[in-house]
Amino acid sequence: MAEIHVYEHITKKKHFIEQILEREEEQIHHKIKRFISESREFKGFLVFLLIAALSLTLFNYFEGKGLFKSLYWLITTVTTVGYGDNVPTKNASIIVTMITMILGIGMLGFLATQMTEKIVSTNVQGVFGLKRAKGKKQYIIAGWNNTAEAVLKEFIKENKSVVVVDNKPNPGLAHYENVTFILGTPLDKHILLKANVKETETMVLCMDDDSDVLLAIHITKELNPKINIVAKIDNQEFISIAKRAGADHIVSPSSIGGRLLSIAVDQPSIVQWVMEATTYSTKNGIELIEYDVKKGSDIIKKELRRVKEKIGHKAIIIGVMNEEKGLDTLPEDNYKIQEGDTIVMVVNPAKHAHVKL
Repeated sequence: MAEIHVYEHITKKKHFIEQILEREEEQIHHKIKRFISESREFKGFLVFLLIAALSLTLFNYFEGKGLFKSLYWLITTVTTVGYGDNVPTKNASIIVTMITMILGIGMLGFLATQMTEKIVSTNVQGVFGLKRAKGKKQYIIAGWNNTAEAVLKEFIKENKSVVVVDNKPNPGLAHYENVTFILGTPLDKHILLKANVKETETMVLCMDDDSDVLLAIHITKELNPKINIVAKIDNQEFISIAKRAGADHIVSPSSIGGRLLSIAVDQPSIVQWVMEATTYSTKNGIELIEYDVKKGSDIIKKELRRVKEKIGHKAIIIGVMNEEKGLDTLPEDNYKIQEGDTIVMVVNPAKHAHVKL
């Protein structure tokens, strides 16, 4: 009985696999048929080949010069070179030559026009935001303003692939490498899908209106619950709402800017330090980095002083983020590192590109 059940299981599995393969084969055939039926370039190419083959056969039949010289005549005729060393001598082949000139050159021009149009349209799509974003490891910036531009510049310096979504054309973005512009509102699901939001890891919402940001958080989380959303919120009253809507990180530029401006009056060096620490630089600046303590890490249950000794002068630990306690700035040296902690450090990327713990 056991052998019968195993046989039945294998038979069902085989049948299931065959059904999948048949379905995939049908899809491939459908795509090929669709390409053939919808592609003007392909149809034009087939017509051109048909004209060329018929002209070659008729010219060889009437002139009797052989396939090689007939092919030479065909190429020089269609490309309008016409050296004059291989010309038709009979009325029938002269008629074939005239028809070949009219139809062949016309079809060749049509193909050249279609290819040029394809190339130009691709570039125009990039300028006017009509392209579709591809790739998983990318970042989406929703909205365009001074904040969004500053975020984009930091991403470009870090060689990140970025998609910018805004409802106003922005031809200037076409000059940036690894930047795709999508024209449309970030509140439209179809536009977000076009921006490949389902495969995106992080989305930065920079719209000017806080209500638009809140709505975009809700729509984006519906399409991709796992996406990491960084939201710009100016109104302090909306911060708690943004958190409940699903924003992972919230930044209030107005609050930060006001605080820095007040500090800059009496302690400008502190503001300079903050600006350098939060602006990516590969030459002179410093950088804030995070290190996630994962399961199996060697530093789990070790005191913070031991971790500091390990990294030496390569970095300075300025905080430890814990799920229960939150961010502990300037933690005590006797604090024991736990699994799931995030260690915040200051490094100089120009001197120490990688810090190992």
